[in-house]
Amino acid sequence: MTLKKKLIQNSLWLYSSDILGKILSYFLIIAIARNLGETGLGEYSFIFAFASFSLLLSDFGLGYFLVKETSREPSSAGKYFSAIVSMRLVFSSMITLAFAAVSFYLGKPAHVTTGILIILTFNLISSTYEPFLSVLQAHNRVKQIAIANTIERLVAFLAGLYVLWTYKSLVLLIAVLFVSNTLRQMLLFAYARGLVTFRLDFDLRNWTKIIPLAIPFWFTGVFSFIYFRTDTVMLSLMVGDQATGIYNAAYKLTETMMFIPTMLLFVILPSISYFFKQDIAMLKTLVQRALKYLLYIAFPMAIGTFLLADRFIAFIYKEQFAASGPALQVLIIATFFGFMNGLLANVLIVTDRQGYFIRITMALALLNVILNFLLIPRYLYIGSGIATVITQALNFLLLSRYADRWIMKIDYLRITWKPLLASVIMGIVILKGDSLAIWYLVPLGAMAYVIAMAAFGIDKEDRELFKNVF
Repeated sequence: MTLKKKLIQNSLWLYSSDILGKILSYFLIIAIARNLGETGLGEYSFIFAFASFSLLLSDFGLGYFLVKETSREPSSAGKYFSAIVSMRLVFSSMITLAFAAVSFYLGKPAHVTTGILIILTFNLISSTYEPFLSVLQAHNRVKQIAIANTIERLVAFLAGLYVLWTYKSLVLLIAVLFVSNTLRQMLLFAYARGLVTFRLDFDLRNWTKIIPLAIPFWFTGVFSFIYFRTDTVMLSLMVGDQATGIYNAAYKLTETMMFIPTMLLFVILPSISYFFKQDIAMLKTLVQRALKYLLYIAFPMAIGTFLLADRFIAFIYKEQFAASGPALQVLIIATFFGFMNGLLANVLIVTDRQGYFIRITMALALLNVILNFLLIPRYLYIGSGIATVITQALNFLLLSRYADRWIMKIDYLRITWKPLLASVIMGIVILKGDSLAIWYLVPLGAMAYVIAMAAFGIDKEDRELFKNVF
């Protein structure tokens, strides 16, 4: 098999697994919402946001460092692996104990504290097994990773549904997720054990050589986590789990929508990387057109969701989550900016401007914390949504500024007027057809948008690019 075919096959394995995982995860969220209500969903969201931060803190960027080094020089895997496994075991033990102690002083119900302790225990186990995932990634064993991830998601989904419908217990659900994730770790260990040998290595001289090289990856992960997850933790601690559940019902829906730009990035990022070295003019064309196609989707998605937010929430989660409608209206604005931010951020990274991306992420993470602290007491979960909109919009402005400076001047007016005007027409159709059932109204609105776009005209270059992509 040629390298190109192998890369395509590996990408399809991993991406197919990722798609299935996202679908099953979101359906499990819906099941949690319907069986445990707003408070149950809020408790679930808080447990994983709080406990996941402990895993991130204990990593110190060692996973990314291991992939990077062993990808360049596979023979170096053994050299780093023993030290990294040992470091993660030590760091994770200390941070897990610290987070476990803190969990008893959060003022949460006993079952929430129990859930946190279960996930913290898993994180401690995971700290030892996760380096095997890095080894598989470095050796391009993507198929095995995809198989392990798919099995984990299927077990979690099926057993999770059974527990929710039969016992309606959050603790039992988390226990199921603990078992499914442990199964995944065992599979990763089985797949990777022939690729590397290791022993516990507590040589501080090796540690002091590795940590400075890994820390930059850690900073990026920590601030990205704060940027995307601090709202859930702060909302739960400052207001309560019911408000957190109402917010996360909307947040999880918009998070699922981000699959669309992720899919586009999956297709074009290799080309962006290639054209950066080979053909800057083509790079500019590709980025401009990618932004245009994202806007073709983002405008109708944002306007349609804003107008139908209450009906979407009622359709997906039922009437008990009616209060999530306004939160969805706010968060869909943030998602609109998020569509473009993913592309612009990755363009900066691929074109060797990752230092600026890290600075932006750090600054916005701190801003997000400050905004949540100021807005949550007054506006509750709507305040968290407003904080997300402000940070995403500012992120878009900063990323666009850097893109304009180093890559290309983007003509937003030229690429936005068609989808914006077509989306307004679609919105009028939706408002006029408000009495229709949602499964009729959504296709009707989509049809109005497509007809309006066709009437405005699709240029020859767009048709040619679609042909070349496929």
